[in-house]
Amino acid sequence: MPGIDLCSGCGEFHDPDGDCPGGQTAPRVGQPAPRLSVPKVLLLNGPPRSGKDTLARAIVEALDNTVRIGFADHLKRLAHFMAYGPAGLEMDPNALDDVKEIQAAAFAGMTPRQFYIHVSERVLKPLYGPGYFGDRFVDAARASGAELVVVPDSGFRGEAERVVGSFGAENVLLARLRRDGCTYAGDSRSYIDLSDMGVKCVEVENVTGDPNLARAILLDAVRYFLLGSEAV
Repeated sequence: MPGIDLCSGCGEFHDPDGDCPGGQTAPRVGQPAPRLSVPKVLLLNGPPRSGKDTLARAIVEALDNTVRIGFADHLKRLAHFMAYGPAGLEMDPNALDDVKEIQAAAFAGMTPRQFYIHVSERVLKPLYGPGYFGDRFVDAARASGAELVVVPDSGFRGEAERVVGSFGAENVLLARLRRDGCTYAGDSRSYIDLSDMGVKCVEVENVTGDPNLARAILLDAVRYFLLGSEAV
């Protein structure tokens, strides 16, 4: 009796070696998916308070067909579901950013930030590996249909590697942000280097008191990147 598998083309079970009843050419589950949509990805990499979120918003507002998707968005949705039930899945992933350092009973007495780290480092990564959130990001980026996806929270190489592996080095730009007084001390994230994978990188100094300078430098770099220019 021939084997059956779930076809990702028609959504039905049938012989993976036979013709798809729905006439689809998509691969079966377990086979690599075709590159139907390959967005450009901007990875913002910098320590806390270096300006990542502010610059991400500025890029999204300045460019058409551009969206913001964080590596931690999936984690936060899962954590909010654990804390609040189904309603948590409907929350904006960043809804608790202003209170993320305040302990709450819903998070087992931890702060939201502590709970996120616990779920990430003690549950999900041990089970699924260091690239788990990178994989979930790739799914979300493809589904967005955007030309450019801005990532405001890149800080783990394993996640970035998944993005490069899925979309290609030519479609990824790494921007490392620096600001006086801002470091990774006490943080599990760090500056990352993807030059060995062929990813271009731009260094951006975010000068306190002159926020427009960093915005202008980064926006110029991104526009060159979208045009495929070697000027980045």
